[in-house]
Amino acid sequence: MDDAGIIEFADEARRFCAFVEQASELPLDVRLVVARERLAALYVAALTLPEGAPAEADTPEVAERPAVDVGRFHLYRLVFDPYDWLDTPGAITHPPEPVLGDLGDDLTEIDRDLRRGLAVIDRDGPAAACWEWRFAFETHWGDHALGALRALHAAISRA
Repeated sequence: MDDAGIIEFADEARRFCAFVEQASELPLDVRLVVARERLAALYVAALTLPEGAPAEADTPEVAERPAVDVGRFHLYRLVFDPYDWLDTPGAITHPPEPVLGDLGDDLTEIDRDLRRGLAVIDRDGPAAACWEWRFAFETHWGDHALGALRALHAAISRA
């Protein structure tokens, strides 16, 4: 396994987590732009993470942080799974209704998953952290990231 790609992702994860930690110090319009930049870079970096085997040790818990303040842009509409309705008879005439997403919560959830991986890399090394990050990306924070990117893109033009 190529540790260089994992280390590059770790660096991107650290940049994203540093942004979340310091986001409240930025004016809202700048906060939204930086969030989009950090999140897009993080998503692209995650696409290159190699597959790996699960770590032997438990995933560490990390301290909860308050949700990132995104002002009036915190709630947005999204369709969680754009294809879940295809397997339902008659669904073509009744596509799913949008649900509410929470942009501040999205950023905070991603931050938490990344910090877990950072704790793993510090404790068990790059290979274990790679699996942690890849698994969390595929099952959890990747969906948060995609919803948040769309919301950020729309919010920036309105900020």
